[in-house]
Amino acid sequence: MSEMKKANPDYTTHELCRVFKVSTSTYYYQCRQKSTHHEERIMVESIKMIAVETNYSYGKRGMHRRY
Repeated sequence: MSEMKKANPDYTTHELCRVFKVSTSTYYYQCRQKSTHHEERIMVESIKMIAVETNYSYGKRGMHRRY
């Protein structure tokens, strides 16, 4: 639905939710979840890069200090 909002900025979020029969709270909850997943992916990629750079020699504490 966020793609619809981008394609049709004339419609409000409330109107789009009503058309798709979705509550506005559900819409905002799903938007928040997507951003959280994106942040987690960035963190995992950063940790993987640190692991490769250090030849997998860091444990939990070392990773935490580098990250």
